[in-house]
Amino acid sequence: MKVAMKNIKEKVQNLQNEGLVVGLRFENRQLDIGDTLDASRDNPDRDDERDFPAYDSAEYEALDELDGTSAWDLTYNHHWDTMESLLNDDAIKGMDFKHAYIVAGEDQGYGPDPAEILIGDCEVIMQIV
Repeated sequence: MKVAMKNIKEKVQNLQNEGLVVGLRFENRQLDIGDTLDASRDNPDRDDERDFPAYDSAEYEALDELDGTSAWDLTYNHHWDTMESLLNDDAIKGMDFKHAYIVAGEDQGYGPDPAEILIGDCEVIMQIV
């Protein structure tokens, strides 16, 4: 799936103009436009960002719940002009994901990781990868 960067930026701007917080969410599972996402979990003891239990596993469910769904802050280091520059950003490189989504909802503050925001009532707006 390829979405033009111009379309992504226009969609993000429109959502922000509506007062919503917009982020980029990486997933290995396929989501549908309009899906509402649960609050994310925190694993502060991990040595590596990718060291996280499988979604819906007993180990995952035992982790502390955050105040919203975690997403990458699109205003953090906001210099991307192409999909390639976005996905090759240092904050994203090395992450293991199959899909990337634009998500939006209510501002719930910042997550524990750099460039991480938390979004309440988080809804999938657009699939970009």
